[in-house]
Amino acid sequence: MKKLAVFLFLAIVISGTAVLPKSLSAQTELLKSATIVTDVATAESLGEDFVMSGSDAIIFVEMSDFHEIIEKYQAKAVIFCLEKQNFEKLAKTLKLQKMSKVSLEEIEVEYYYTPLFSESYLSQGRKINAEVAWRGDEVVIGFPSIVTGY
Repeated sequence: MKKLAVFLFLAIVISGTAVLPKSLSAQTELLKSATIVTDVATAESLGEDFVMSGSDAIIFVEMSDFHEIIEKYQAKAVIFCLEKQNFEKLAKTLKLQKMSKVSLEEIEVEYYYTPLFSESYLSQGRKINAEVAWRGDEVVIGFPSIVTGY
C-alpha cells in the first residue's frame, strides 16, 4: 500500500499543473476551505503565508480569494473541504465516477474520475483525477489527489 501511495504522489507531482473543472466555480458555496499546492516561487509571489513540503509550497486560502488566485497562478494540486451532506451535489455536478475504495484506519478513501478535469493518472489501469477522504462529517477532495495528507 505504501508503494502505491508513493507512486501516486510522484505521478501527480510529475503531471504538472492542475486545471480545475469550470463547473466547480458554480459550486463554491458548498466548499468550506481550499488548499493550493504549488512551487515555492509561485507561493512567494502571492505574498501569502505557506508551508514547505519538500519542494512544494502549501497555501491555505479563503474561499473568497480562491478563484482570483487559481486563475493567476499554477497549481500542482487543489484540495477542498466540505460537509458530508454537500458531497452528492458536488459529485453530480462534477460527474464523478467512482473507480475504487480503500479503508485506512478510520478514514475511507475513494478514487474518482471526472471527464471535466484535464489532468489524470493511471491506477490499476483506470484513470483517476479526484481523491476523496471521508472523516466523520467532513469530506476532503483533491484534484488530482490529496497530496497534503488526510
